[in-house]
Amino acid sequence: MIEGDLMSVPLRSVVRVHRALLAARQMPRLCTPVTTSAIRAASTLDDGANKTHDHSLHFKLERYFAAAMVPLIPAAYFVHGPVMDAVLTVALTLHIHWGVQGVIQDYARPFVIGETLAKAARAGVYLITAALLAVMSKKKSKTQKKKFFSNPKNKNKVFKKKEKPAIVAKMDSLLRKRGAFQVLVPSGCDTIPHCSHGPCLLFGEREHGEIKSRFFACAVYRSDPTACAYKAEMDESNSIVKVDGEPHQSSSSKTNGTIESKKKPIGYGCIPKKLKEIPKTSTLVFCHECVDVFETKHKCPSEIVTRTQLRFPTKLLHPLEAQNGEAQFFFSEEALGVLSDAVDRSQADGVLCLGAPRLFETLRQQKNGRHLFLLDYDKRYAHFYPSRQFGQYSMLVDHFYDNKTATRLSAFFAECASVLLVCDPPFGVFIEPLMRSIESLKQRHKDARFVIALLRKFSRTYILVNKRKIMVQPELKGTEPATFYGCIAIPMFVGKHILRKDKNYWMSDYRVTYDNHKVFAKPSKTTVRLFTDLKPDVFDLSAVDGYKFCEFCERYVSKDNKHCFMCSTCTSKVS
Repeated sequence: MIEGDLMSVPLRSVVRVHRALLAARQMPRLCTPVTTSAIRAASTLDDGANKTHDHSLHFKLERYFAAAMVPLIPAAYFVHGPVMDAVLTVALTLHIHWGVQGVIQDYARPFVIGETLAKAARAGVYLITAALLAVMSKKKSKTQKKKFFSNPKNKNKVFKKKEKPAIVAKMDSLLRKRGAFQVLVPSGCDTIPHCSHGPCLLFGEREHGEIKSRFFACAVYRSDPTACAYKAEMDESNSIVKVDGEPHQSSSSKTNGTIESKKKPIGYGCIPKKLKEIPKTSTLVFCHECVDVFETKHKCPSEIVTRTQLRFPTKLLHPLEAQNGEAQFFFSEEALGVLSDAVDRSQADGVLCLGAPRLFETLRQQKNGRHLFLLDYDKRYAHFYPSRQFGQYSMLVDHFYDNKTATRLSAFFAECASVLLVCDPPFGVFIEPLMRSIESLKQRHKDARFVIALLRKFSRTYILVNKRKIMVQPELKGTEPATFYGCIAIPMFVGKHILRKDKNYWMSDYRVTYDNHKVFAKPSKTTVRLFTDLKPDVFDLSAVDGYKFCEFCERYVSKDNKHCFMCSTCTSKVS
């Protein structure tokens, strides 16, 4: 009995152990015993402690793509094109895909989240990756392809090595780069064509730093072919070989292609003349279509106005809104106050407003005996001002639309020993042609003053200009030299070219604001500054918020600026 019992004990123990092993195999693995190794001896996200490499498929593909990215990323810097963009996009997407897939293999295991959820997680990663690749590799429409390949810059732009711009000799013409176009000086051209808006500008289309082609285009609507489609292409011999659009006339550079002066009288000052005839008790109506005032009734839709409103045409007329040509933005009241004070402190005998009609009408209301003249492209102002104070003018080509305006302007210059030019050009103006026009106006002033000095020498008391007697005062006017100052309101990124061209100009920190501009109406948003050759003490900003007087610079600067003793100027907030 004893021997049989001893033999039966081991057999029962073996059976229990065998049953326990079978049960352990069937039960899910919920925890890891202390005596075993980590959850996964060879995981995709190797922690560095395991010496066994992971040879799973997703791990290998991830490493292959990671190795392929090493030469691909620097190659994308030098090679440009849609093919390279597609290859780089696919490689990055798949690289991220295999990384996410590896994380799912580690943490979204079937015995942890279940077989169904694990398969769904893997399939979801593939679906998301496939959807991303499908969206990014979507075939471009015909319109997109046409737009891409119609651009000369994108021609044959597939795996095309980035080329450095060629270094070419400096051209004789002073030009202003604007994208792929440059404005050239038509020095070798015998004739300058005219479109319906006056003389044209000579443009040069450059490619790889060289002038590829030259053509004349409208000086007013430079970047809007829908407003003026005129274009005259030039060959190497400065001859016109092709003309698109209707030219106004074929004229030489010495002739003035007047636009409407021969067809219809301009009617200088017709509104003030009518006001003298209309009784002050009558109701006045203003017609925007006719740009004229009438008594009580008019056939066109009109609005009732007062005599005071007619003295401020910039507030009465609807501003022109052609952004690419003649968009009108007017100085704010604060800017007008700063400029008016600068005019007074400059002690200039006359003020020439070039494209600044609101400043002109403001100075005109002061009635302090100062000589004033307005040059502007908007011919509507002619009905409000006499011919001795207004002329229609194209500032980029120095063109007067009325032949007599140049003579009247010379008469204005003859009466002023010192002239201050206040210019408010379009924000994206070409600087070189603008500065050439300003130099031309400056030369006209010198010539007019030279005539006065010559008359003084021969003891003449007056000169007859355009049926007007201009008095010659030998004791005053003839002894003073012709002084011409400039003040240009323009954005900083454009005005920097003025500083390069003329070392006498400097930039004021005053932020110029405009009434009818969405962005430049706020001092914190505007980028327009005053570029001038006036003395800094002319601009008194003590009554304007945001400025302080720098004792070292001896002028008003932005209150946030700090003086830099290395530059000897107040440059920025951090010096």
